[in-house]
Amino acid sequence: MDFEKIFSKAIKYPLNLQVFVLMFAVNAALSYSGFYIAALTNPSEITSLITVGVNLIPVAIISILITTFFMGLYIDNAAKYFSGGRKSLAASLPAAKKRFLRLLGTYLLVTAILLLAAMPLIAVVGLGSAGLSASGNILTVLAGMAIGFAVLFVAVFFVSLVPYIAVLGNAGVFGSIKASASVVRRNKLSMFIFWILYAIIAIGIGLLSLPVTFTYVIGSSADPIVLILESLISAYTTLFSYSAFANFWLSAKKK
Repeated sequence: MDFEKIFSKAIKYPLNLQVFVLMFAVNAALSYSGFYIAALTNPSEITSLITVGVNLIPVAIISILITTFFMGLYIDNAAKYFSGGRKSLAASLPAAKKRFLRLLGTYLLVTAILLLAAMPLIAVVGLGSAGLSASGNILTVLAGMAIGFAVLFVAVFFVSLVPYIAVLGNAGVFGSIKASASVVRRNKLSMFIFWILYAIIAIGIGLLSLPVTFTYVIGSSADPIVLILESLISAYTTLFSYSAFANFWLSAKKK
């Protein structure tokens, strides 16, 4: 597995101005829409909180649909870049349209799988917050959390290639999940190394963005400048992730 090529291409892919500006615009629009609705109400009132929730439902649905479409667009485009250099986003529009429903189906199914995998962790955290840790069973809670994280990681590990197979492969919704698990089983060591390298680079990007993140936490998260900076960082990170996983899938496919 040529990890140098996988990650060097993934790091360079977001640097294309056309690719980056569109992703930034999408992220900024989605961020502003959510904060705008939340800002319309007074969060100190129960009725306002209900209003926020009701208003956010259509925003969440639209966000999922938009995110899914652009995910397909960028996965296909990143794969084209990995295989043969720069390609315009227009060249990936047919694939994004054709694979949209399949990708949406895998997105929803994978989300459901990960939620189920997270249930043990959620249960343990819930018990701990209810006072179990204070009764002398802190080690039991920590062990339960460790098991919960392990279950969740294994689930993520085996389904992480599903969206990429849905866009770049020929499998359907359930076939993409089966194919992802199969590819990971055949390339367990390579996938593990990939995740370590991916985490290191992602942490590096996160450290570079610490000033913005710190401002986001202590200041007003709805401040326009903070939202713009967050959208810039999010755009690069998202494009890097799409490209890295697409590159891994293409490399594993060749083996």
